[in-house]
Amino acid sequence: MSALILQSIDDSIVGKDFKYDDAFLSIEQEIDKSHSAFFDGSTDWELVLNSTQDFLINKSKDFKIATWWIYSCWKVNSFIGLEVNLPIYINFINQFNDKLYPKSIKGKTNIIFWFEEQLTLEISQNFTSNIEVFYELFMELNNTFNKLLENEDVYFKKIINILKAKLQEQNAKEELKKKEQVTQINKQKDELDSHKAISFLRELKKDASKLAHFYREEDFIELKALRITRFLSWLETDGLPLNENSITQLNPPSILEIDEVKSLYKNSNYDDAVKLIEEIVEVSPFWFDGHYYIYNIFKKLNKEKQANEVKNLLIYFLKTNEGILDLKFKDHSNFASPKTKKWLNENMQENANSSNKNNDCEFEVDETLNFKEAINLIDKKYISSQNIKDKFLLRLKQMQLAIENNKESMALALFDELEKYIVKHNLIQWDAKLVSEVYVLFLSSFSNIQVENEQIEKYYSLLCKIDINSALKINI
Repeated sequence: MSALILQSIDDSIVGKDFKYDDAFLSIEQEIDKSHSAFFDGSTDWELVLNSTQDFLINKSKDFKIATWWIYSCWKVNSFIGLEVNLPIYINFINQFNDKLYPKSIKGKTNIIFWFEEQLTLEISQNFTSNIEVFYELFMELNNTFNKLLENEDVYFKKIINILKAKLQEQNAKEELKKKEQVTQINKQKDELDSHKAISFLRELKKDASKLAHFYREEDFIELKALRITRFLSWLETDGLPLNENSITQLNPPSILEIDEVKSLYKNSNYDDAVKLIEEIVEVSPFWFDGHYYIYNIFKKLNKEKQANEVKNLLIYFLKTNEGILDLKFKDHSNFASPKTKKWLNENMQENANSSNKNNDCEFEVDETLNFKEAINLIDKKYISSQNIKDKFLLRLKQMQLAIENNKESMALALFDELEKYIVKHNLIQWDAKLVSEVYVLFLSSFSNIQVENEQIEKYYSLLCKIDINSALKINI
């Protein structure tokens, strides 16, 4: 019966404009019962459906009436009403096109906006089946409206985006399900051997990587993506990597990648920064600075749950692989910069509140400053300070920055100055904890390749006397 609306009415094909006809006004009044403050909201949608269908068959090919008709199909028969009748509605528009009433573009535009608003409010979150069918129908409907109005606007954008996301997730699940089915079949056929285990692990990592990418593209703070990435990153780590004097043969992330991370972070482009860092972390399991970047981004965004997830997963890994924080990549750069290591050590201590309270003038250097700007800022504070301890702490901060930025000569020069402070003011006697912080930084940042072995032995011996617990954590 619905298909009869596609038949021509008379020689004029579309009939006459009946917008002031009693039948037209009667339909409009019935609809207004649900969409006007002056009525009680009890529209008889069965009546609207039958009346609009009769109008389109016998009186006029009116775009507004046709839109009320398809909307009443939804109201009466829900999703099945849309699935069956949207193709007829689309064919109706394509067939009669510029012959439809009303003739004005503005009139047709207003009708479309009304239809889009009503339908979006009612069905956006309720799609559960036939996702692909509805996605194609709404894409086709959008194209039909574009031809009718001669524009390139996107109609039903929210519905289309929801359907697209659901379709992608559905496809991802189906793809994963297919691979699981294949795995199950293979398992039933043969016993698993070492070669097949390697193949299965490779496929698992590929699928999990795709899934993490999918969730991350959907929402860069998605917990599932964070967990999957760390699972992949540490999956095959079964202990400390081989090293000699704390130097491993592992390559660090590329300088270009790290520079891009810094640029994105500095410009507060957190979405892209997280996506890039997570991709690096997935293939570089010992680049702990990446986790610290992610943690800081989530803290800036007030995403406490995500920030704690990143921190806790990393701390669990570090506790399982004790000593890994002191290792370095083959280019002698640290697995964890002093700033990252300090953050991690504070969080791994049982009483974090009582640790590292020596720094009365401590301040955090703005992450967006480059190395030279940060050093100069601290230097200005150093010059203006009248307090000996504050000056000491500011030099210590400069040494930390120099080490983080691979400025070895500068870091050693600053260490020499700090050592003179320690001797001159007998700091070992009145602030051993502060001296310990300096020696720990020196011993964990330099090896006998960079400084004389006698120096390392000297300061390690001093550290053992003033802070044996910190000394035991250093891999000499």
